[in-house]
Amino acid sequence: MLKGTCLFAALALVGGAFAQYQSDSVRFLGQIPLNEFPGAPASGAGCYGYTSPSGREYVTMGLRNGTAVVEITNPVNPTVVGHIPGPNSLWHENVVMNRYCYSVSDGGGAVGIQIIDLNPVDNGVVNLVATYDGAAVGKPLSNVHTLQADPGQKRLYANGSNRGFVVFDARNPRALVEMGNWTKKYVHDSLVLKHLSGPWKNKQIAYLFCGTAGLSIVDVTNPANMIDLGELAYYPNGGGRTYCHSASLTPDLKHLYINDEFDENQNLTPSATTVILDVQNLMNPVKVGEYQSGIDTVDHNSLLRDGFLYLSAYKAGIRIYDTKNPTSITEAGWLDTFPTATDDTSYEGNWGVYSLFPSKVVALSDINRGLILVDPAEAIGLGAPITSIDAGNMGTDMDPKFLRESDDFRIRNLAPVQPQTVTFRTRHKTNRLTSSSISVTLECRGRGTAFIRLRNWQTGLFESVRSFPCGIAKDATSTVSGLSKAKYMNASGEVEVQIQAKSNEDPAPRWEFDLVRVDVAR
Repeated sequence: MLKGTCLFAALALVGGAFAQYQSDSVRFLGQIPLNEFPGAPASGAGCYGYTSPSGREYVTMGLRNGTAVVEITNPVNPTVVGHIPGPNSLWHENVVMNRYCYSVSDGGGAVGIQIIDLNPVDNGVVNLVATYDGAAVGKPLSNVHTLQADPGQKRLYANGSNRGFVVFDARNPRALVEMGNWTKKYVHDSLVLKHLSGPWKNKQIAYLFCGTAGLSIVDVTNPANMIDLGELAYYPNGGGRTYCHSASLTPDLKHLYINDEFDENQNLTPSATTVILDVQNLMNPVKVGEYQSGIDTVDHNSLLRDGFLYLSAYKAGIRIYDTKNPTSITEAGWLDTFPTATDDTSYEGNWGVYSLFPSKVVALSDINRGLILVDPAEAIGLGAPITSIDAGNMGTDMDPKFLRESDDFRIRNLAPVQPQTVTFRTRHKTNRLTSSSISVTLECRGRGTAFIRLRNWQTGLFESVRSFPCGIAKDATSTVSGLSKAKYMNASGEVEVQIQAKSNEDPAPRWEFDLVRVDVAR
């Protein structure tokens, strides 16, 4: 969030029963409202994520009163593990690198960079082990607006600090060493990546988002001698009405998606707009397009994953964009965390988003409503989420997070005796606002025939919609499409699938089911 912006007069807390947020193709999972965090902080800020070596997942959540660490391994029931007090400030951002969380704040009382050890987090422990303020080396650091990390180089980048854009050596995670700083412009946020090919091969390139000064691109390979490359004011006549806030970069390093925090409420664009830049020539970045969402709100922060842009859009909550065609974006889904006033360009609602967990759960840090966890399954092409499983005689290894996408060679039938007929059921619930028909995809392996059956909600009976031979040496996949939603989807948007596989062999084969997906067509 832009430093110095007048935010709001009062914050609404969500207590007791959680709000039922409007959404399209995104499912609400769980929430911790502000009044359930230690000290009942007045607002939420930025967030990041951490997955421990055991596979447990955590959110590091910036709050008005510090930083909280929340376990979200069970996203329906998130749990606060620890809280590190910090300055009383609206701006609290953090980043995780090499099992340490680095937390900063802006505004009065800022103390530099707090270093939080996440190594014992699986045991319910988080510790503040150091605070870097630069005083010992004569380079005092207090205010820092945002942070970025480069795990490959073990570097930390501080943006918007009282010392400008600062590069730190973090090879000793508890003892940061300043390597250099850049002060030609105010840097609100940054992205830093190593180029692996092309004219800048093996160079560390920083994309600096400089507020009203637009984009600057700098070679930071040698932090003691940073080299300016290119710059761009992508709204040529924007003046002080544009604010280059943050961005996401495509994996091929060709396109940059800019989140501008002024263009909407300064009448440069009629709705929340993502500016698309071609940055293949680092000396000459070029604007090649923009995506206008049609929603009268402001975009804030974003992350790219697997061709989808996850955008925190203040009063419009999270918006998910399909960027597979990088210059022709389409909206894939959304969940509104501020249902009382989406069409509003003031600065409330969804501040940050973290979408890089292995489970694909997405964390939203909300200014007014705390931590919100969502499942983007339908938006990103994983079909309607599986809400329950009846494993039947298939043993216990039936997990929705595996069955919703292919997971080759995962044995599903754990029963000690392999029956000649196996049966299990899955229930799926669509979160699409509009739907026309249903398709079901099954992937299986085993010697025999697989049957896909759907519950006819009008009769209550299961009806066979497809049978096919399972694979032996490799998986067999079959899809049946165009199924009637009137028959096979109930009023709550639920589809119930029964899978049965039969074999005449003795002994019976071991069955594998790697995918049971229900897709609801728009």
